[in-house]
Amino acid sequence: MIVLMNSRYLVLLLYLLVLLDSTLSEAIPLSKFKNYHQGRLELGAGLDFMSSSSNFDSGSSIRDLSSGAGYQLIRTPLGLRYGYGESWSLSSALMISTAQSKNVDATRNNSSLPEIHLGVDGLLSRGFVDWTGELQLIFPLETVKAGQDTALNTEGVTQLVGSLGFDHRRSQFIWYGSGGFNYRMEGRSSLLMYEAGAGWRLNRNSFGAELGGFQSIMDDGDKGSETKRNAVIQRVNGGSYRFYSVNPAVTEFRLWSEHELSTRFKLGLNMAYPFYGTNYANGMTFGAVVSMSFDLMETQKTIRRLSDPAPISTDRDIEQFHENVDDGVDQEIFRPAPAPGAPKRRPVSPSREDVRHQLDDAEMTIKLKSVKKKKRR
Repeated sequence: MIVLMNSRYLVLLLYLLVLLDSTLSEAIPLSKFKNYHQGRLELGAGLDFMSSSSNFDSGSSIRDLSSGAGYQLIRTPLGLRYGYGESWSLSSALMISTAQSKNVDATRNNSSLPEIHLGVDGLLSRGFVDWTGELQLIFPLETVKAGQDTALNTEGVTQLVGSLGFDHRRSQFIWYGSGGFNYRMEGRSSLLMYEAGAGWRLNRNSFGAELGGFQSIMDDGDKGSETKRNAVIQRVNGGSYRFYSVNPAVTEFRLWSEHELSTRFKLGLNMAYPFYGTNYANGMTFGAVVSMSFDLMETQKTIRRLSDPAPISTDRDIEQFHENVDDGVDQEIFRPAPAPGAPKRRPVSPSREDVRHQLDDAEMTIKLKSVKKKKRR
């Protein structure tokens, strides 16, 4: 087996129990089933690990790679999803991808951020089964070049993915299905995607199995002249058809489980075994997803309630608070003493001259009042 993992991926593998999901290669890493709630933010991290030493050829037969050749791929999507309404959400993901190929002449590695995912999904109807729709844009940050000398870790083309799905989760028995279309640009074949499965829910745990995959339904522009593409695959990818092949197709048998660790945290575990395909790599995939959710609207309400002071009533009918100091204790002892050294103010005594003027004024006032009374008579 090719040794691929450096220390940081080893730590991440141990953290995620060394199990990953093949279905994450074209999906945003969140819980198995979508739920809708306005203001809810979901964060997810996934990891999938795939190892291959053979291919499905154009006739669906399994062909081993050349002696000593092999291919491994680790993909780590980091995603988020936010409920903008009661029935629709926006999502995005950043893909981190590491590939290693080995053939007779060399071992090649490639670690990069090859693509970004942007998506929108919505709840179309609710009833005996819930119907959902999703539209996703996969934008490449890297492309496949004929002269490159590193292992392939992405298709390297823009992809527009639309899907329609249904699920029944109103009892312990779960069943679901979906279909979609992946339009790949730059002359690549377009893909019909499909998935159908069933599961069982027990308390906080769910388990299930499904069949899923994709089929090329619009021919690749290089069909009939695959020599140039196959030469690149043979030289840099150890001959593995995981990426860049002409008219690929695969059908997988998958097992999955999802565990609610708490009201906010979930852990999903998966494995996939391909049993049919054309022009595609043959190899098992193991995977896991850790997701968490937060209700931002409820958090904002709580913060606002805690930060706003309680209003003081001015209604006279509501008894206001008064401190009761009639407890038998002399309150004078609690009054602050005057500052030390402060001079006491003494009353100012009027002078004799001021007293004489005040008496004269009073005598004059009395005489004027008596004169006025005599005139009135």
